[in-house]
Amino acid sequence: MSDYPFACDNWVSADNLPDIPHVIASARALLESTPGWKKGKRHHRVVSTLSKRTPGSAGSASAASSKTDSKPPGWHVRVSEHSKADGVSFADLWWALGVDHSVHESEYVPDLKEATRLRVFEQGTVEAWALYYTFPPPLSPRTFTVLVILSPPSPATSGTGSEKEALIISLPYAPSASEEQKLRKSVRGKYCSIERIRELAEGEGRTEWRMAVQSSAAGLIPGWVQEVSVPGKISDDVPFVLKWLKTHPAPAEPVPVPEAEPVLIA
Repeated sequence: MSDYPFACDNWVSADNLPDIPHVIASARALLESTPGWKKGKRHHRVVSTLSKRTPGSAGSASAASSKTDSKPPGWHVRVSEHSKADGVSFADLWWALGVDHSVHESEYVPDLKEATRLRVFEQGTVEAWALYYTFPPPLSPRTFTVLVILSPPSPATSGTGSEKEALIISLPYAPSASEEQKLRKSVRGKYCSIERIRELAEGEGRTEWRMAVQSSAAGLIPGWVQEVSVPGKISDDVPFVLKWLKTHPAPAEPVPVPEAEPVLIA
């Protein structure tokens, strides 16, 4: 079976859910390929960036001169390492990113004003969410609808000297007619992302946080302008989360992943 085709234009829906184990395995494979991508700028002293663009993508030179934005966006990656010595452990990052992911995200990302759960497929691990962002004028608000898939902490599957890892995957989600009624009036953006936190065996108490994303804010913003801003925007999430953890520390006991029968919300 070929890898799942991650893309911000590859929409899933309640009637067209992908095979979740296949998505998770493909997400691991995609992230394992990213160290060979083109290196970009360093942000906030601790965040490295990489990118991968195909010919004709919105971030390429040829596309920048085009008057249309029909070209696909490129892929962007950020990588940071954190340590217990600095006050950030694997458990801390799982608490911030893997537990109540979208709710916590709305608390640490300033532009994300509202996170609305649209549907539950598997409680705590496969859920559809609507994320409503506002920006300074003249930019209009944006809504991104995503299927959030969590792969809880488990022994790392690759032989890279890591102890355990967890994944948070967001796929573009097409809401049903009833789910559309829950959304605010706004420009509809789209993104696909994969986040991984990995405890590193060779660095005592160190955790790598790696994220890959392909996105489009849509609207009147030229695609090439969006592409230039993506590395900095995704890098900002790192200090946002670290600041949030100072006032929202992880519980002393690990938070279990809920186990429940699928509940469908019409």
